[in-house]
Amino acid sequence: MLAGASLAAAVGFVATAADEQPLAAPTRQTAITAENRLAGAHTWLGREATARAIEVYASATDAVPGDTVALHVSTGTPARYRVSVYRLGWYGGWGARKVACFPGCDSSALGAAQPVPPPDGAGTVVANWPVTDEITIGEGWVSGLYEVRARLLSGPQAGNSATTFLVVRQSHSSSRMLVQIPTNTWQAYNGWGGTSLYPFSSQDGRQAIRVSYERPYAWSLPGGQGPLGWELPLLRFIERHGYDVTYQSDVFTAAHPNSLLRHRLVVVAGHSEYWTKSMRDGFD
Repeated sequence: MLAGASLAAAVGFVATAADEQPLAAPTRQTAITAENRLAGAHTWLGREATARAIEVYASATDAVPGDTVALHVSTGTPARYRVSVYRLGWYGGWGARKVACFPGCDSSALGAAQPVPPPDGAGTVVANWPVTDEITIGEGWVSGLYEVRARLLSGPQAGNSATTFLVVRQSHSSSRMLVQIPTNTWQAYNGWGGTSLYPFSSQDGRQAIRVSYERPYAWSLPGGQGPLGWELPLLRFIERHGYDVTYQSDVFTAAHPNSLLRHRLVVVAGHSEYWTKSMRDGFD
């Protein structure tokens, strides 16, 4: 573990600290307190589409301001849709704030149906859909967990939507607190395309040996994991109290384990089950 670190698994998270001084709630303004004074969105959750009426996945799990992230959207039949992006947090109890719409908040795109490819020999399903939209991360987007919601505007399921999530990092962040988002676990339990790493969410009980990020999330299938059960309550608490916090995914930690050393406290929320050796080495 890091010097002076403590283990707090009994309450559902792992914490590492550079010293043993308690991390008190801040009394000064942080980027998080300023962000959470902005107006929250009242209807950010929405209704999830069924029967593959609309689905979406992103080309990345993490991004920083200035990056462009590709989206891959499929609609079951030709239909109009709009992508809205929300930052999760406190926001006076609303839980999220709308930060952007693509192609625009008063415009839409025409979707088309994309196939579900068969699994390969390892049971892996890779959607490999064409790019339909692009999100440019704004310079003012504060580090956090962002929901990307593709909402149908026409057809029998108009108003229903599909979601994916994106972690916006702060480059070379040295915030006092870092929250690691467990996207590996979300994908392990994701049964989209007929396979996950578990028989109960795989077609005919035949689980995959490995799974791909290049596919939508099937949140409603048995065992589906996502941020609304564990991460959202944590984010609401942290941001309500204005802690100096930034965010990154476990994918980024695996590639850059030394990034953990820039923070006094690293929090891993809830169900973070799938770790690489480099992630564990970074925490050790």
